[in-house]
Amino acid sequence: MRAQRIWLLILNITFNMVMGFILPVNTIFIHKNLHESLTTAGLA
Repeated sequence: MRAQRIWLLILNITFNMVMGFILPVNTIFIHKNLHESLTTAGLA
């Protein structure tokens, strides 16, 4: 049971770190390349 919690914690930390890098890059791509406003890019 305790090992499952540790793996869940590791996966959660990894997922949050990856999303922390992907979301800003996605927002910049939408704003620069697709010429959308930052508000629209942030909502997407």
